Amino acid sequence: MEQRTVRVTGEGKVSARPDTIELKLDMTDVCKEYAEALEESARRTQALRECMAAAGLDGDDLRTVNFYVRAEYDTEYVTERENLLKKKMKTEQVLKGYRFSHSLKISFPVDNELLGRVLGELSRSKTDAHFDFDFTVKDPAPLRAALLDDAARVCRANAQTLATASGAELGEVIDINYSWGRLDIYSHPVKLERRCVAKMAPDEAYSIDVNPENIELEESVTITWALK
Repeated sequence: MEQRTVRVTGEGKVSARPDTIELKLDMTDVCKEYAEALEESARRTQALRECMAAAGLDGDDLRTVNFYVRAEYDTEYVTERENLLKKKMKTEQVLKGYRFSHSLKISFPVDNELLGRVLGELSRSKTDAHFDFDFTVKDPAPLRAALLDDAARVCRANAQTLATASGAELGEVIDINYSWGRLDIYSHPVKLERRCVAKMAPDEAYSIDVNPENIELEESVTITWALK
């Protein structure tokens, strides 16, 4: 006799209050020489570390997310003399210089006063860095565990309901199907443009009052039970 089973998908939900600010910074520019691009990137990165230190953070906590230096070309259209009357054109790639791009991030506790100092220092810096920040949690592991626990609880409750309604009992678990994906544990309540921030308060920390909403997470698990 074929074994009877019940297969149920449960969705777990969990809410978390952000406790960490993740500040993201991007710098890019074009220099004539490769070595100059490296030197300019290093100079601006050191200036960013000094900004963080002036705001009360540890500049060494500023971490590189992505970095590159690559040749950048302009396309020029050239008319061939012999085909001038026919107006035939050809293109030439002309070296414009070397573009560096450096993306960094730094995390610190949710603190509006500290955030205001950081933004103030950045806006006055000569780094021309573009920046943005999100709210997150420092340790996501307990959230993931709570999410899976809730999903499994929902699965079992629904499976028990179906089994009882069918005049059966739940047996052993036969299979658990779960796709281990990356959780987006972020809240994005604020969007800033650097050129606007730079005009807000040139000689002091910014007064900022942000109370981010809770981060809402959902995850699903599918479990198969034998029926008795």
